Amino acid sequence: MHRHYRRVERELAAAPGARPWGPAGSHVMVLVNALDAPALKALGYARAMRPTTLDALTVAVDPDEMRALHAQWDAHGIDVPLQVLSSPYRDYTRPVLDHVQDVCRRHPGGAVTVVLPEHLVSRWWEQPLHNQSALRLRARLLFGPGVTVVNVPYRLSGGEAGDR
Repeated sequence: MHRHYRRVERELAAAPGARPWGPAGSHVMVLVNALDAPALKALGYARAMRPTTLDALTVAVDPDEMRALHAQWDAHGIDVPLQVLSSPYRDYTRPVLDHVQDVCRRHPGGAVTVVLPEHLVSRWWEQPLHNQSALRLRARLLFGPGVTVVNVPYRLSGGEAGDR
């Protein structure tokens, strides 16, 4: 175990004269499945990052849901482009991973960030009932090279006044 920690310590050490990384552009994608309060907060957070490119991503499973989402997007005047990824087999993960890898290939040396809206429930035992797909996707994205994943929490009050 000691050797492991020493190896990690050597690998994490800053080289003499090392400078902060200066990416060739910042490319941010916000994953949304509905236009709700957590998605709006995540879009605002992503915009505050002042990226070179900013897109919202959604995975199309049901055509009626996509039409409704586009109608809400237009009704709220959201000026972030909404990209719809196709998923004929109701798989959310693969289309997102493929799209993110494509962005990484198109922008080598750039910072690629995926922003995930997350709602936090007020009771610990409620947490396993929510956000499970996002957790699986986050785990897959974290192990992809060149990708940063940002969770933007939206706290539900659970019937009480709470921090959002």
